Amino acid sequence: MLMGAGVALANASSASGYYSVNGKNYVNWATAVVLYAGQASGYTAVGPTSGSSIPAGWESARGRMFTESGSLYCESGNVHNGSTVNYGSYTSASSCTRYGSGFNFYSYGVTQGWNGSSYSSYFTFKSPNQTS
Repeated sequence: MLMGAGVALANASSASGYYSVNGKNYVNWATAVVLYAGQASGYTAVGPTSGSSIPAGWESARGRMFTESGSLYCESGNVHNGSTVNYGSYTSASSCTRYGSGFNFYSYGVTQGWNGSSYSSYFTFKSPNQTS
């Protein structure tokens, strides 16, 4: 699953993760994307599971891209939903784009849910490795 990345040359998504916060049920995942040959990015997405909707500002995603050896290469800020998100729609965020071929990387994101007084954070599963 990849949201908001446009046409990708290749992508590999993690397994879906599920969690509940403040009576709302969420699903999240991370995707390692090769946008074009030599362009790599990491995406994170979060949204409601079936039967849930998420009020504005209650969820966020942070895109993160890691080198194959496990070092954080770059990450975005937290991107919050500006309006209610219904089942089938998602909030997504991308890391930076790295230019240059032969870069081995994966995506491993962070998402949040509003617990009534602050945000609770949840990691996605790690995506499979990709090579730009």
